[in-house]
Amino acid sequence: MKRNFPRNLSKKAKWILIGIVTVIFDATITSILVKGGLALGLANGVAFPFAVTLNFYLNLKFTFKSWYTKQRFYLWIFIALLERLLNTALLYIIQDLLISTFQAKILASLVQSPLSFVSSQLVLKAKVAGLQKEKR
Repeated sequence: MKRNFPRNLSKKAKWILIGIVTVIFDATITSILVKGGLALGLANGVAFPFAVTLNFYLNLKFTFKSWYTKQRFYLWIFIALLERLLNTALLYIIQDLLISTFQAKILASLVQSPLSFVSSQLVLKAKVAGLQKEKR
């Protein structure tokens, strides 16, 4: 039996795997910037566009196998901005537990992941009005 990774994984498993890759990518950028002297909120904001773009394209291609539209990407960014605000608030709260920025970033992302999964499905599975692919 021929196996094609990642096709043989369930949608949820692919989403989780891509999420892990994205969170590690995001946490690494944020941690490096904080260690370099940037304030936590600013570092989290600088890492955002890189992480959200990586997450969008990986989920678009591998998890939901959807098509790219500007509206879909803009909606993804808008929802990701709301999630980033939540993530930043959680990050400040969690970091007060005296754990590293990297660990706090991972934990904050885990807390917000159920919201992220639902929003990913809404945007990338085209269940939001106006994002259905037009038939020609």
